[in-house]
Amino acid sequence: MTILSIFSLQQIRQINCNKMKSLLFSVTIILSLAQVYVFGGKDGPIAGGISKTSPDNFHLVIPTMIALEREMDEKMNSPFIHRVNKIKDLKTQVVAGIRYYVKFDFGRTSCLKNATTADGISQCNDVTKIRKCEADIWEQAWLDKRDLLNFKCNK
Repeated sequence: MTILSIFSLQQIRQINCNKMKSLLFSVTIILSLAQVYVFGGKDGPIAGGISKTSPDNFHLVIPTMIALEREMDEKMNSPFIHRVNKIKDLKTQVVAGIRYYVKFDFGRTSCLKNATTADGISQCNDVTKIRKCEADIWEQAWLDKRDLLNFKCNK
């Protein structure tokens, strides 16, 4: 064997090694995607993915909604107090806490903001003039932290 033929064999081995790495990488990606589809894509949750929540579990978000109700009310630009009336849809995502995507009815009461104390808000239950709203909330319960990331209502 000459040096030239040894060099050529090493090149061939290197090329075959690179092709093998590429093939293994491709197979790994395909198997990973198949696993997501089979075990989590269609009927089950995907880690870190958004999951639809059953109406039977809407009560789980109520304490969070109540805690942020005043902040959402301030964004309404109205002299009247608004209250969360009914949760219509809820999706959750586990991301360093729980992120809630909530669709709900937000109703105006007859109580004026400047004439009602914080303690008196619980008496403002005469909800009228319902607006359909959506909120994106991130909660880290262990830190007692809730952030209203997005809030909007129909006109």
